[in-house]
Amino acid sequence: MATEGMDQLFDAIDASTDLSAHQFKLVTLDATPELALAGAGVDCNVLIDKPNAQGVKGTILLGGIGKVKAGGAISAGDLLASDAAGLAVVAATTNAICGKALEDAATNDLFRFVVAEGQIP
Repeated sequence: MATEGMDQLFDAIDASTDLSAHQFKLVTLDATPELALAGAGVDCNVLIDKPNAQGVKGTILLGGIGKVKAGGAISAGDLLASDAAGLAVVAATTNAICGKALEDAATNDLFRFVVAEGQIP
């Protein structure tokens, strides 16, 4: 598990499918509730390990500083949301906020962020 920061809060939840190719992407809870790859603008948390089948526990970062994969150009300080592929992008005002960038990143970069959930009014 590659995480950063002194104070972190984690949870382990069953995966809805094989998510082993989606480490450091954003996930959400589906209706069952199990972890599924996040869609655009939904509430989300970063997946920090590689659950390889349905029912296998996936660990998510609920609070603190971690790493996430970029879906586009990111600048330090940007508020982050999920795109349709579960990648972190700059949030629009209508998106659920998943975090705040702590450093600049380009598409597919792994970068540091702090969890900051909610919506911007």
